[in-house]
Amino acid sequence: MRYPLYFAKESARWQQQGVAFIGLDKDEKHYTYSTKYLITVEQFMDVVKQENNGLNLEIDLETVMVNGLEAFSNSWYGMILHIGEAEGYPIFTFTADSEPEITFNKPSDEYLSMIINGLKTTIGLENTEITNYLTSKPGITGNCDRKAIEKLVLNWGDRSIQI
Repeated sequence: MRYPLYFAKESARWQQQGVAFIGLDKDEKHYTYSTKYLITVEQFMDVVKQENNGLNLEIDLETVMVNGLEAFSNSWYGMILHIGEAEGYPIFTFTADSEPEITFNKPSDEYLSMIINGLKTTIGLENTEITNYLTSKPGITGNCDRKAIEKLVLNWGDRSIQI
């Protein structure tokens, strides 16, 4: 996706550290690796609902397609973003509404290991590519030493490694 990835906020589920968000402005200089899933509108709404603590949703995806995005809640993942289309199907994701001042925050090792798993097994990136990708993202940049990220990437799968 030609949208920036960043890490922010503090999640109790992830050791009071940052979680991933997609920036709202399309930008050819930035990208976020992602995986598309062909699911029904109902399935998509169920995932959004799960990430928003069971919030009842009334979102018109046709309107989101016209406008490009729509805020439906003041929650962390309270924004639906229309990314584009593929093979005639619309592509949506959900993320945070833009904040005037984002406080970037390093994600936990466990959270990064989950992302590293996807980058290795689904996207097929090599260790150096993963390290370069992660260390360029706000929340990691300035908050985590490159060598620590390299160690985590090299030792991916070994849950005893901590940075």
